[in-house]
Amino acid sequence: MIDTLIKKDAPPYLSAIINSLLSERSTSIKMDDFVSSPFELKCGLPQGSPLSPILYIIYNSSLLINNPLDLNKDSISLGFIDDVTHLVANRDVGIASQRLELEGERSLEWGSTHNAIFDKKKAKFMVFTHRHIQPPPLRFGEFSLPPSHNNKYLGIIFDSKLLFSDHLKKVKKCGDQTVNQLIRISRCSFGIGLQQSRNLTISVLRSRILYGSMIWASNRNQNQVKNIVNKIENQANRMILGAFRSTPCSFLNRESPLIPFFEMLKRKNLLYFIKKLTAPDQHPIKKLLNSELFNHPSSHLSPIHNMIDQQILHLLNISTIEIIQHHQIQPWENFSLDINNLKIKKENAKEIATTQINQKKIDSQNLLFTDGSSIPEQGTAAAALLNNSISFACRINNPEESSSFEAEVTAINIGLEMFNNNLNNLLSGNQHNIFNHQLNIFCDNQATLTAISRPPTPVSLQFRFNKIFNLLKLIASNSDTPIQLFWCPAHVGIPENEKVDTLAKEATPGNQEFQLENQPQSLSNFQQHIRKQYKFNKFKQPIIRNNIRLTTPPFKIFNKLNQMERGGGAAIYQLRSGHCPLNNFLFSIKKIDSPLCNHCNAIEDVKHFILYCKKFNNQRKNYRKKIKENKIKINIHSLQSILDSPSNFEFLAGFILETKRFNNLQFYIENNKE
Repeated sequence: MIDTLIKKDAPPYLSAIINSLLSERSTSIKMDDFVSSPFELKCGLPQGSPLSPILYIIYNSSLLINNPLDLNKDSISLGFIDDVTHLVANRDVGIASQRLELEGERSLEWGSTHNAIFDKKKAKFMVFTHRHIQPPPLRFGEFSLPPSHNNKYLGIIFDSKLLFSDHLKKVKKCGDQTVNQLIRISRCSFGIGLQQSRNLTISVLRSRILYGSMIWASNRNQNQVKNIVNKIENQANRMILGAFRSTPCSFLNRESPLIPFFEMLKRKNLLYFIKKLTAPDQHPIKKLLNSELFNHPSSHLSPIHNMIDQQILHLLNISTIEIIQHHQIQPWENFSLDINNLKIKKENAKEIATTQINQKKIDSQNLLFTDGSSIPEQGTAAAALLNNSISFACRINNPEESSSFEAEVTAINIGLEMFNNNLNNLLSGNQHNIFNHQLNIFCDNQATLTAISRPPTPVSLQFRFNKIFNLLKLIASNSDTPIQLFWCPAHVGIPENEKVDTLAKEATPGNQEFQLENQPQSLSNFQQHIRKQYKFNKFKQPIIRNNIRLTTPPFKIFNKLNQMERGGGAAIYQLRSGHCPLNNFLFSIKKIDSPLCNHCNAIEDVKHFILYCKKFNNQRKNYRKKIKENKIKINIHSLQSILDSPSNFEFLAGFILETKRFNNLQFYIENNKE
């Protein structure tokens, strides 16, 4: 380990620290009540240390092929901790196998010199080709590895033709098992609430089955993927709503509180590729994406073209997306600015800020006030005021996509540009609109101040923060102009703040004269577009069930039933679907011999149960009395009004429980009472 650090030109002090970490270590073994005496450890990394994964990556870095990760080359290595894959490409399978054998020999040699033992039984040999060939086994030390038809790497099952059929079988199996596990705590008659079931489905089920979807889901296998994912989603909806297995998918899709899984898959994949497009041009994945996205073959689409929705990317105009750098400052460099007034209560901050402003004026220091304005349907604008004499305001491009935060950041950028230009003029003796003293920046947005007080992080809108960061470093390099940040929350009562606020608002409505040009689009804007494209549809089309038209938005139904006991909510969903434990439905699925009501000798369907069955006249009378007492505005003689009005669901659930007609629900209630 230390030898590897030295070869990689690690600083001597760092090598010494790592050496100290790995030396003179001891441990004990505990088994039940037995604890062994401590013994010395002469190899290995400390378990649980956050440094251990990083050190292990450095340790086995020489195991990888020694070249930059260039996907245009015919030999590359991929490594994640101790999972290492060597890839060799050639038009001739024999030549590719020979070169891969050499990489295997090199790996074994590395293991002998680094005290690492390979488990040759875990080694796999695969040939990725569309040709119908049977390659010879690969020699790996003493072993001969036959070609595998599939292999799992980092949770994804790859097959030789990259159709991912085996992985889709795994997705289906994983989805079925997860739903069966969740059903145990979310049954139709008892269990966790509707919202909790929904949250578990999203956090557990959906995340499991969509893992790595940007790799295995493509246009080529789209129908197969959609079929599998939709079946799992239908099971999840039945579990959440407490519906029967026979409940129609059309009803489940309408009443579902989830974004469709297949829509989420497409959204997730697009968000992944959009984020990769923000990488610098030298990034290997960015190079691959650029070469593929700007080349549109008429046939024989590449994997990239198969994975990405080209139409949506074209609408998004991805050529304008920002570039996000991962490192803006060297580890040994330091940059931070203190923010004054940040911990002061808002009601006291105005008075304190006023005192500070007056004192800065007396000391002939520079005062920069900034503000951003966002007016719905009119757009966003930014303004800056320097020393109450120099000002500038502009409207931001794409007003429907810009946020008030972006306007605040732009205002800081404008103000620093103004100050820097005037500082250069002052130092050259051309003008005296500013002082060669401290620069004090007053802003009413805490998030903006926090963001500019440290080096830019690799997040959206970094291109704007990069400009601010460079300007701050440039201005601070002049020893006579240190910089201080102030939170100034009030507009009214502080003349400069009022003035800059007015400038920003005046620039907001369609002012083309000061419009900023040639701005890259932020990653967050693209992400918002994609999320809007694949968002939850609150207002779904009506559906006809039980010969009535269900028109109330499903989210209103769900929110109301979520406030109730699990069994009552599930019973109402069953009544709305028509698939419930009443004789007419049980007869239709051949569970009983007659659809007739045991008491009235009429067909026992939902309408008969709620409106007409004489056996439940007393319960129905009590239900209608509560509706009247609570002034619920529904037609108590209309099945549609009763089943499609959330305001009466609490009393409808009480009616269902009083009738004791739903046997599974009643069994649970009586057992709880005992």
